[in-house]
Amino acid sequence: MSDLRLVPLSLAVFEALASEDPEAADLLGLPIPAEFAEAVDIWRFMIRVVTEHPDNADWAMQAVVIGDDTIVGNAGFKGAPRDGQAELGYRIVPGHRRHGHALGAVRALLEHARREPLVARVIARISPGNDASVRVVTAAGFVPDGEWMSPRWGRQLQFVADVANPEWQTRPMPVTWDDVVAYAVTLPEVEESTTYRTPSLKVAGRLMGRLRTESEGGLALRCSAVDKESLVGGDDPAFYTTPHYDGHDYVLVDLGRVDRLELFELVTDAWHLAAPAAVRRRHAR
Repeated sequence: MSDLRLVPLSLAVFEALASEDPEAADLLGLPIPAEFAEAVDIWRFMIRVVTEHPDNADWAMQAVVIGDDTIVGNAGFKGAPRDGQAELGYRIVPGHRRHGHALGAVRALLEHARREPLVARVIARISPGNDASVRVVTAAGFVPDGEWMSPRWGRQLQFVADVANPEWQTRPMPVTWDDVVAYAVTLPEVEESTTYRTPSLKVAGRLMGRLRTESEGGLALRCSAVDKESLVGGDDPAFYTTPHYDGHDYVLVDLGRVDRLELFELVTDAWHLAAPAAVRRRHAR
C-alpha cells in the first residue's frame, strides 16, 4: 500500500466515463480497467455534484492508483464540506480487494481533510451488513455515530472521524489489538483465535501473529527474515526482538508506537507468509 496514490478526475473524465467513451483513458492519461469504468452511476452522480457547485470540483471522486498506472478503484468526497463536515466514499474493484487498498485510500482522504481548516469531521455511511467496509473505516479510526436514512439506499450506519481534534492533528491514534483484528479479518480466511492462551490471528488455522499478554507485551507478527532485519535494525522504536525470537521469522511490534498504515501493510505480508498455498491460490487476483 505504500505506493498508493489518489489521482483527481476532471469533469471531462466523468463525462467520458458516464457515456462509456473510450477516450476517458486518454483524458486521464492512465489505462482504465473495465471494472472501474462500469460504475456509470457513480460517474453520473459526480457530474451532478461538480456541475451544481463549482467548489465541489476539488472534493470529488478520484482514481485509486498503485504502482505506475494500475487503477484499483475510486475514492473521494461527495462534495465540498458543509457546516464543517465532509462525507467520503470509496469502491475497490473486485480483482483488487482484500489487499489493503480501501484502508490506504480512506487514510489518504483523512489526511487531506485534516489539512483543510473548513473540515471538522469526516463521515462515512455504510449499508448494514457491509462488514468489510465497517472494518475498514474502524481500522482507519472512525467511530460509530448513529444512523442515517438515505433517500436512495435506505437505512445506513454512520461513522465519524473528528479531524479537528488537536490530538488527531499532532500525533497518530495509538493502535489497539481490536484495530489489528478489525483489519486482519478483512483478509481471506483470517479469524481471531488463541495461541498459548493469548489472543492471536490465524489464516486457515496457521498462526499469523499473537498478542504477547503473558510477558512485556507487544505484537509478535510473522515476518520474513529480510524484513525483520530491516525493521529491527532501523531507527523506528516500534519494531524490536528478544532473545526468544532471535532466529525466528517474527518481529515484535509496539502497538503504542507503530504507524497504523505501516502495521497493516505488515499484517498483509504476514497473511502471505502464513497462508497455505491452496488458500493463496483460491484468493489470487
